[in-house]
Amino acid sequence: MTASADIVVVVSARSSITTLSKVQIVDIFLGRRTRFPNGSAAVPIDQSEGTATRSEFYAKFADMSPAQLKAFWSKIIFTGRGQPPIAVASGAEAKRLLLANPNAIGYLDQTMVDSTSEWYKHHDEVFHRKRHDDAAGSADARPGRRQP
Repeated sequence: MTASADIVVVVSARSSITTLSKVQIVDIFLGRRTRFPNGSAAVPIDQSEGTATRSEFYAKFADMSPAQLKAFWSKIIFTGRGQPPIAVASGAEAKRLLLANPNAIGYLDQTMVDSTSEWYKHHDEVFHRKRHDDAAGSADARPGRRQP
């Protein structure tokens, strides 16, 4: 993965979640929120510490470096206020878990997204769910791009 890869937030195609704000996404991954806006349990799937995908996700969404993220979780764990999300070794493993659980939410390199998963298109700090085939041939449907 290159530094310019597009990291997208992904849910199973079976998920009922259609819209999330950037704050809601970050809060789910930082353990501040355990439920989606519709009340269903949110199951965040993280990628392993040290992976480029994880570093880019937290830099892009939470504005946190790997060292800041590690310090954040060390404090939360030490004070007994929570545990980090389950972490998997690869995007392929994250995708497998996302497919198995409609309440799971994760992040992948956009090239890994296909018809079995759906990603969120960024627009003014709100991410709207898009089917993989909605993006075909549409340059403005790429996540992380501000729309006019």
